[in-house]
Amino acid sequence: MKTFLEQVVLCLVCFTCATQSLPVSRDAVHTEYAILFDAGSSGTRLRIYQFLASGHSLQPSDVRELSSSPDKAEPGISDLADDPSRVEEYMTPLLESAKKTIPEDKQASTPIFLFATAGMRLVPQDQADAILNEVRKLFNDKDKCPFMFQDDNDARIITGKTEGIYAWVTINFLVGAYRSKGLTYGSLDLGGASQQNAWKFNSSHPDVVVVDFSGKKYKVFARSYLGFGQDQARERYLGVIAQKENCVKNSECVVKSPCHNKGFKESLKFDGQERVFEGTADVKNCRKIIREVFFCHSPNVLKCPFYDQPKLKGRFYGFSSFYYILTGIDAVCSDCENNKVTRRKVDLYSKSFCGKDYDDLEKNPYAKNHCFGGNFIYELLTEGYRLGPYKEIRVTNSLNGFKLGWTLGAVLKNTDIMKE
Repeated sequence: MKTFLEQVVLCLVCFTCATQSLPVSRDAVHTEYAILFDAGSSGTRLRIYQFLASGHSLQPSDVRELSSSPDKAEPGISDLADDPSRVEEYMTPLLESAKKTIPEDKQASTPIFLFATAGMRLVPQDQADAILNEVRKLFNDKDKCPFMFQDDNDARIITGKTEGIYAWVTINFLVGAYRSKGLTYGSLDLGGASQQNAWKFNSSHPDVVVVDFSGKKYKVFARSYLGFGQDQARERYLGVIAQKENCVKNSECVVKSPCHNKGFKESLKFDGQERVFEGTADVKNCRKIIREVFFCHSPNVLKCPFYDQPKLKGRFYGFSSFYYILTGIDAVCSDCENNKVTRRKVDLYSKSFCGKDYDDLEKNPYAKNHCFGGNFIYELLTEGYRLGPYKEIRVTNSLNGFKLGWTLGAVLKNTDIMKE
């Protein structure tokens, strides 16, 4: 029989073991939130992130992107250039959505950011400043915005290079590259008004910056091409072919478009004008025009900005319009995170898509753009980024449960969440 003292010791040991085995609520240990408004060319999107841990050991499983409704305001905030006083009306539904999503006791400590991209880069400086000043005024009003707005710099236009770096941070955080021995992924972001590429680059170059990420320093090449996003490029293409057929000044003229499917005949806008375009599906001529307009090789970086773009090396993720267009032409799977494409695959699928009659295409508002889009991506990979015919890039819209883009990287870089 155990003595009384032995029984007491045994009970204490059992109590200690049981206590150590009990699960500890992560919310009880650490929960933080952050709000970011992605003010793009077509709309402003609300992103809310919840962090269940902090410091250099932060992992994707410690982060949640919370859903809210509404989560988007349309059109882009740049459309308010003629009347900046409408900013409060425009932003209020998104702020109310954030208030409903974030616990009231956490709102005062939740940082809030608005970062505008290519759409606002195209707005005259005085008009852009007027819009941003209205945003700052709203965010500083605690009766209307209870969140932590620390600095006027937290509502600004970010450069294309910065956008590319944030996207690079997002990808490499989600794949855990910052915990590996230097193995990273590059990012290829094809937006509506611009496109960015960013990747680890150990050679010297004017576009290389040192990125401090989770206590480590990386040399990253980052470059943005304003006006080379999918929507802007297509509009520029329409203007070029209208000019070639002397249809710019003739409103009755029908423009033959080699980058549209046969059977397509619709009125389209470009440069503030509108003409009827008729598809001829001439892929060879389509690509020739795209090469001449966008990917010329003259050593003039103003006319031919891809002239000194370094050849892509390493592993890459392509997203945004890379994903939407390549799923539209069936080159990648819409439900897969592990899509891989090569230049050759894009070549085959873009030709196949353009060979279909327009009446046989799935009826959605974007199908009419995919013949141009597929060929634009092919020439971008071939002439712009100079990919070999069999070099693979991964194309997806999400990674480890997160929508791919630059916003998560922006939050990680503009808060102290990954600092000890």
